[in-house]
Amino acid sequence: MLLAGALVSSSAVAQEAPEDETVDLSNEPDLVRALGDAPAPKPAEPPPRADKFEFRGYARMTGAAGLHSLAPDVQGSVPQERVPYDRASIESHLYLDVRYSHGSWFRAVASGSLAVSTYNQVNRPSDGAATTSFDFQKPDAIVRELYVAFTVGRLDLRLGQQRIVWGNSDAYAPNDVLNGRDVRNPFLFDQEMLVLPAPAARADIDLGLGVLGIVFEPFVPSDKFDLYGTNWAFVQSDAPSGYRRLFGSLAKGLDRNAISGLQDTLSGGALGGGNPVNASLGASLKLHLGGADVSWYFQTGFDRLPGVYVDPTFQGQLEQLGSTQLDGAVLDGLLNQTRASTKSIGGPIQISYRRRNHVGMDISTNVGPFIVRADVAFDSAKSFFARDTLNGSLRPAAQEVLGLEYQTGNLNKLVGLEVWGMQIFDPEVRYVPSLDPGTSGSLLWFHDRSWGAGGLLRWLFWDSVVMETRASVGIDPFWWSVRPEIGYQSPSFTVRAGVLALDGTGGAFGDYYRRNSTAYVTSRVSF
Repeated sequence: MLLAGALVSSSAVAQEAPEDETVDLSNEPDLVRALGDAPAPKPAEPPPRADKFEFRGYARMTGAAGLHSLAPDVQGSVPQERVPYDRASIESHLYLDVRYSHGSWFRAVASGSLAVSTYNQVNRPSDGAATTSFDFQKPDAIVRELYVAFTVGRLDLRLGQQRIVWGNSDAYAPNDVLNGRDVRNPFLFDQEMLVLPAPAARADIDLGLGVLGIVFEPFVPSDKFDLYGTNWAFVQSDAPSGYRRLFGSLAKGLDRNAISGLQDTLSGGALGGGNPVNASLGASLKLHLGGADVSWYFQTGFDRLPGVYVDPTFQGQLEQLGSTQLDGAVLDGLLNQTRASTKSIGGPIQISYRRRNHVGMDISTNVGPFIVRADVAFDSAKSFFARDTLNGSLRPAAQEVLGLEYQTGNLNKLVGLEVWGMQIFDPEVRYVPSLDPGTSGSLLWFHDRSWGAGGLLRWLFWDSVVMETRASVGIDPFWWSVRPEIGYQSPSFTVRAGVLALDGTGGAFGDYYRRNSTAYVTSRVSF
């Protein structure tokens, strides 16, 4: 373009000169006046630096208040069956990310987070009236990404703890199976805090026509979740009474930090899935065909959510006891009595992962300002839970997602919609073949054929006022959740206020966690 501009200027000067005259090129001042001011010569650019450091991070603080009015205890119910409820909370999160690169062949990434939180918890189990307490949760420090990467020719190799994305869906991600999620708190607004990087060796090879990826993970990429004692724990007010009595009896007088330790003791530390025999191997192939991007995925590994199994004998004994019988001596007797099952199933509570195969594919393309995409996936064994017992049920399942996203070129002005469906098949994979009679009745949160939709609307007004709404609707079973927000944002600071509301029919996700409707204010400072 600069050369074309110079030619146009020279042509114009030549046309202005009379035919019988010539421009004296030896007269430099006249030439400068004819062509305009000559640009000053550019200084020589320094050679590119081989070493490059990048540092970024943010601090976030969120205050939340529950909107649910707890129902009074059911007449005749056992006080130990109460399920604690966090009426209010203040949570602080710090995230740091450091990156180093040497030329184009070597990179190193390190990131981590720190969470400090305070809760006002009510409805705590006791022998009499429910108690209330302010709990300071011990700092939760997590190493996020920590890996080194080498690029040699067409090979990109990454070794260490890392985030590996499979699939292209947003609200529903059936192919995103290589990293766990932190499902203890839905108010983790930042993707870096929600997703849990996993130790892995990853190699991407450019084949010319596409990219072949190979991933080895030595451990299960398990979710972080709570069994009991928090608003989004596995055991809620609609859980079977045996579960509520077990945890309520053991948790009397304990703060949330002690309950977290109790959870690790009861599960034998199996919630982390950190056993070297649980290694997994996966492969992906990504191609660009015509105007579409297509990817295929395969993994032999584990579902990131384990099954939870409580010995039916132990659970039945707890349910038959009256309120005056749940003292320490009786509980010790129950625990001693159930030690006989330890030889068969590993104790009164078992946390179990089972190997499964995952296959899937996705496709996406642009149609004007719209992005159209689809994900399909099949798992030979996926974790579900029985509604009447909460015991785990592993069954084959297929999922499909269709998505449509309208983009304006600005990430703060977009609209997205996804429709999701899942079919659950037989046969069931048994956790304890010798004792487990299998799952009878309906599943918690799902039917054998379930489907729903999710949407996102984010729009920026006057370059600083942002409005955002995320919503999910389960059609079968029916439930809904909606989270509208409004706030102010600048390149380095954001503050938003919003409400999370949810409900649904019996056994659906929104119904099971219906008491967790919450109003909140969150702010973030980036650096």
